[in-house]
Amino acid sequence: MDIKYKRNCQLYYDEREKATFIVKRNNKFKINNSPEEYELLQQIIGKAVKEAPLEEVVDNQEKNRIKTLQYVKLLLDKGILYTHQDTTYPLDIEFQDYIISNFDDHYKVLNFISQSRFAIKNDPHLAAVYTGMGLHAENITYAQEDAIGNYDIFLGSYEEEELRRLGERDKHVLLLRRSSGACSILYMIRYEPEVMEQYRSFYINSPSTSEFGEIILPINILFHLLENIFSTGSKNLRYITADAAVQLFHIKKINYDSLQYYDRTLIARNNDLGVIREIEEMSKTNPNLVKETNKDNTLLRHAPVCNYEVLFGYSLNNHKSSKYHEDNAKAGVKAIIEGIEQALNDMNPSECWVCAISAQEYYLKGYLRLLAATTEPDTACVMTNVSDEIRSLMKYINRCYHQELKLYYQNIYSNMVGNVFITETSGQILYTARNEWQPKKAIKEGLYDIIGRFENRQGIRIKEKVTCDESRNASPEDRTTQEMLSALRDYFASRSILVDEKPWSYQSCFETAGIHIGKFYRL
Repeated sequence: MDIKYKRNCQLYYDEREKATFIVKRNNKFKINNSPEEYELLQQIIGKAVKEAPLEEVVDNQEKNRIKTLQYVKLLLDKGILYTHQDTTYPLDIEFQDYIISNFDDHYKVLNFISQSRFAIKNDPHLAAVYTGMGLHAENITYAQEDAIGNYDIFLGSYEEEELRRLGERDKHVLLLRRSSGACSILYMIRYEPEVMEQYRSFYINSPSTSEFGEIILPINILFHLLENIFSTGSKNLRYITADAAVQLFHIKKINYDSLQYYDRTLIARNNDLGVIREIEEMSKTNPNLVKETNKDNTLLRHAPVCNYEVLFGYSLNNHKSSKYHEDNAKAGVKAIIEGIEQALNDMNPSECWVCAISAQEYYLKGYLRLLAATTEPDTACVMTNVSDEIRSLMKYINRCYHQELKLYYQNIYSNMVGNVFITETSGQILYTARNEWQPKKAIKEGLYDIIGRFENRQGIRIKEKVTCDESRNASPEDRTTQEMLSALRDYFASRSILVDEKPWSYQSCFETAGIHIGKFYRL
């Protein structure tokens, strides 16, 4: 029996652990052994690099013969060594070696790929590349019914009608979409309209003009196909940017995902009406993300404050967001930003998702969420020293809706960050704003919300009762974004807490609106 090394792992010895670690395709194996046995492992792999009979590998190992055989069996079981077969394939040698290195059951993969027939739509160059690699590849212009049976794998930019037809025949399809040097590759074996909607709406902005993405594209297409057929749990969407960054997603879970490799563009802040115009346009061009804005909005009819309503699409869990403000544009931005953020946090409750219309506010909100997660808030206190405008709004609510209100502030950090509660006189909470650095602004927005809901007879859903210390007062002041960013950076730095963020998978779709979306986490 001849054995050969698959060239797919790295070995190192950890003196502290007294163990050998084998790293293979993002998996790590630990073997408790001595430095001498680590050297033995290296010798076994070294002899198998160019293929060797098992007897030759075991020779001259009289003292370690049993241990050598045990290690050979272990390396075979882990797919690091393999038993060589004298089988000839019509494939390019480098491509064969690539398959052998990346797939445990590589002979099954080699048999499949060498026998499969590829139909490549309107790309004679790619068909020629694959033919040169030893594959059966032909360029076609259309997936005609009478020709479908002649091929096993269909690759290219196919129309919906063609995809339905291919799905009915259980054909392997690799759907390609090229844009500005980037390419998305979706593996599919059946046609699903909602999946196609997600695929059409997804892209990643890439400012690079590099051609590296095109260079690695042919092998990535094949690797994506083979992974999805032969590797359990593979992700069916592969996105290759112009500068050759490769990112993988489950298309049905892409709305839960973030981007691993992405140079976040710090977008200039758009004005409020500009944000709304872009989102309203998305309801026409990208209904998977935004379905409707202010359509049949009955809440517009009866309110001294303005209301804006957004119904998001499938990728935001069909979430509905409705917000009030004295200014219509601000009501719209609030509905959009808080709606996206709420939808993502509802979908991913264990993660810290943030949405904002400026880079500064985006990072500030992320820091604040992590701060709140690591800091125990104080008991709420009665808020004093509120503005005449706030008092006027509270009097209006009392006079028009017979609802007397109280204000409470719960400090989280140095009276700079806290939670704001608007309650009945009994302490039942009517409105909550969390992690606020501008409490007075938050109170006004809460009062607008209460007015809007009373006017529209939505009713005020009574929440739990505030836990407070009536004997203590709080007079927090609104802070600037820059002031808060500086204070929070100092807070995390003084505690050696490292913070990072990852953009949401659909971030690129919202950049024309000037919206930053992503999740924050501690390193």
